[in-house]
Amino acid sequence: MTLKDIIEAGPLNYRHHYMQTQVGEEIVSHILECPQTLKTLASNHPKAEVVIFGDDSLGIEIEGNLWAAELPHKTERVAKSLPHEIWQYCNLAMGRDGDTAARRH
Repeated sequence: MTLKDIIEAGPLNYRHHYMQTQVGEEIVSHILECPQTLKTLASNHPKAEVVIFGDDSLGIEIEGNLWAAELPHKTERVAKSLPHEIWQYCNLAMGRDGDTAARRH
């Protein structure tokens, strides 16, 4: 999915568990706007794509080269690290759970 597609998906509704009460689970909802970093990146690199790795985490490729990763690694997945809200927004725009891989692992 291109960053342009991700941006066009928003604003997005993010619902998540807030707390367990005596009568059930409390859910909270937030409206998320697209982070400016994604807008700038898409403007500068219109063909940038969001990719899903085998461990279910995300990355951003520019012209076939890994540029940023949700879970970067100094030898296996050399890439920039970006703020949590960017990966959360990408996950939601792709129809996935808004919790990022960093929080799932």
